[in-house]
Amino acid sequence: MKLFSMAVSGKFEAKMESAKVQISVVIITYNEERNIGRCIDSILSVADEIVVVDSFSKDNTKKIAEAKGARVFEHPFKSHIHQKNVALSYASYDHVLSLDADEYLSEDLAKSILHVKNNWSQDAYDMNRLSNWGGRWIKHGNWYPDQKIRLWDKRIGKWGGENPHDKVVLQKGIKPTHLKGNLLHRGYQDTNEALAKIQRYSDIFANENVGKKKSSIFKVLIHPTFAFVKCYFLKRGFLDGFEGLMVAVSVSNHAFYKYSKLYEANCRNRLGAHVIINGGETRTSAYLALPLLSFLRSRIPHLQITYVGGEASRDTILQAGLADNFVTKSDLISGKDSFARYRANSIIFAVSDPQLARLAKYDRIKVRVGEGYRWYNWIYCNKLVNLNRWRSASKSQITLRLLRPFGLSPDLPL
Repeated sequence: MKLFSMAVSGKFEAKMESAKVQISVVIITYNEERNIGRCIDSILSVADEIVVVDSFSKDNTKKIAEAKGARVFEHPFKSHIHQKNVALSYASYDHVLSLDADEYLSEDLAKSILHVKNNWSQDAYDMNRLSNWGGRWIKHGNWYPDQKIRLWDKRIGKWGGENPHDKVVLQKGIKPTHLKGNLLHRGYQDTNEALAKIQRYSDIFANENVGKKKSSIFKVLIHPTFAFVKCYFLKRGFLDGFEGLMVAVSVSNHAFYKYSKLYEANCRNRLGAHVIINGGETRTSAYLALPLLSFLRSRIPHLQITYVGGEASRDTILQAGLADNFVTKSDLISGKDSFARYRANSIIFAVSDPQLARLAKYDRIKVRVGEGYRWYNWIYCNKLVNLNRWRSASKSQITLRLLRPFGLSPDLPL
């Protein structure tokens, strides 16, 4: 293969002659003994090298792959994107075909790849992926044609995207050429298998995007609804019968769990690494705040806690050992101290106080939680919780409900 480069209008362009190339097929695996054999069998006619990167499978995946001629490397799994790029690094040849273990080539696609291998003229090639649900090939809805770049020159592209939905990212300006034939994907055998994967992938989505992407009750409602309508009606998933309905429902469920778990994760993330608790100036009010302090200390041991109180409550709080810092209201009001010094992400008003609430807003504490029945909290706090201490059998325990905006749910009395 010869590459000819030239500068045209200030841009770099590449022209490529067709040539015969050698292809490394790279596959990542973990407990794929039921799939890996079929995957490797389908690529024998096009592969000059088969590389399997395994995440320490507990079944016979490694043994089966080695028996079929693959070079097997073991590497700890960090993420789909990372693991697939690790697999690329083990490939001996620049031209790679990357597959998942539950994918395999159709006869038409194998012929197309063999032709490209003997007449390589582009930088990258994509193909349609055809997935299966319970024995039926799904030819409509969100699942088809589902075009994927899987054959390319690794010098001009690598795996990127967003875990767990990775994709090949090519250099700017490079577009793939489409190949005839389907990349066959095992998909799901039944609903239980689909639900297990949805739970696993939605967990990854939430963990990857907490604090980076926003979710809301609106998104939790709208995204699943639109996903179902798009898959089943707009993309004619109903033409695939019962299995088409199940695919549309699974797509909707995936959207629901993604955004609901992200919403919960973002709530927990609001607390930050440092929280301020206003417990009031009296010893009695300090006792009301103790369950809140105790819960946070036991549930999140690394959390830094600053307590705002009065001289009368200092001994009670410090003897309990539940706060890292103690500051008096008088020092904050007089200007001797300030909320800004503690760099807290959140403040919880276990005891409502209009002066401190105003200071917290002025010092730009991001999350300010107060009781909803105090009118000034509607001005100075941005997270309100309705409490009814007078009807509660335990006035101190009811304060724990102020943790609701952070997605924390301690057991509470009715």
